[in-house]
Amino acid sequence: LQLDIDPPTLGTLTIQGKLAFDNSRDKSTLSAEKILVIGGTLQAGTKNQPFDKIAVINLVGKKSSLLRVTGGDIELIGKPRNSRTRLAKTVQSGTIEIQVQGDISQWTKGDQVLISPSRQNPSEYDLRTIQSIQSDTNIITLDLPLDFFHYGSDSAYDTETSLGEIDMRAEVLLITRNIRFQGATNSKTLIQTSRNIDLEYTSFNFCSSKVVETPVLGLTSISTQGNTIKGNVCTNCLGWGVKFTQTENINFTENIIYNVQEFGLIIGENNNGLNIENNS
Repeated sequence: LQLDIDPPTLGTLTIQGKLAFDNSRDKSTLSAEKILVIGGTLQAGTKNQPFDKIAVINLVGKKSSLLRVTGGDIELIGKPRNSRTRLAKTVQSGTIEIQVQGDISQWTKGDQVLISPSRQNPSEYDLRTIQSIQSDTNIITLDLPLDFFHYGSDSAYDTETSLGEIDMRAEVLLITRNIRFQGATNSKTLIQTSRNIDLEYTSFNFCSSKVVETPVLGLTSISTQGNTIKGNVCTNCLGWGVKFTQTENINFTENIIYNVQEFGLIIGENNNGLNIENNS
């Protein structure tokens, strides 16, 4: 079944077959209190053809909202984008322009970026919207002046351990995604499956319950080969961020987790073949 309309807000949506977002529509919206994928598939995009339009999934329950995948597949593959770089120069609070390194040719006006903290206080990050980009110099003009200092000099700290040198320049992270989960109070997403998970370049906003031990992504009993969780953004987590328990063969790479009330990443018991690399 192809989702080629924006249905009215649903109570409980149960998917036992296949529900796929239509990639020919500029924007699609699906709103429900609960979405249960039971032996079926929720899909937007594929490995060979990532979803390049806008898909918004609203979890709107007043008391609780839920996305649960049980014995089914979730294949949400958004538009791949280079999402991580670092400052090329130090910037002070009050600055409205930043200069970054690397390839930002995929970034555009209206995208949101996060500049990571440079001091010990983890809340000293700046979240801003891009107003313009000078492609020849990688200078980005922001919508508002920065609230905090961010270090950008070309230097590294030698830990004198197996970790080697650590680049001390503030990261600049692109957090705009074209597949977006928008939660309400006490929203949660639980993926309990024995089949396939391919979750790439998708964002989760307010999708973690205030209830303790309720993460944005709770992954349990995943045992298939080659599961991929890559390039996603989890933010405004009222509880935990991401938790792995009794999983097998998951690649968790290049994800961004920020503004978490409890813990960003929890590694539970009995995980095998769990590869975690290059996350922020």
